[in-house]
Amino acid sequence: MRCGQTPASITASILSFFPSERYERAQHASVNLKRPDHKFFLADNDDYGSENGLPFIVHRRIFFSQEIRTADSKIWQTYQLKSCKYLGPKAMDAEMAVLISNEA
Repeated sequence: MRCGQTPASITASILSFFPSERYERAQHASVNLKRPDHKFFLADNDDYGSENGLPFIVHRRIFFSQEIRTADSKIWQTYQLKSCKYLGPKAMDAEMAVLISNEA
């Protein structure tokens, strides 16, 4: 905060970037937190090396994203191991699958 600025003056200066009719409409809008229209996410990388004296491998970055689409739950049920009649290499790791294929 700059010297002499109050939180109200900072909020007013931020809101001055938006058109006034849009701001007035937003004051009377309701927010539904249980079923939001838009979902936003914040993610940052870990600060490894900051406390043990080693130099940073990657500088700290913060990512901001918006959820565009979610996966359909029917697709996940199709590929569940419980619903498969034959598990085969689908349920194994890649190295074990190579060993079994070489034995055949």
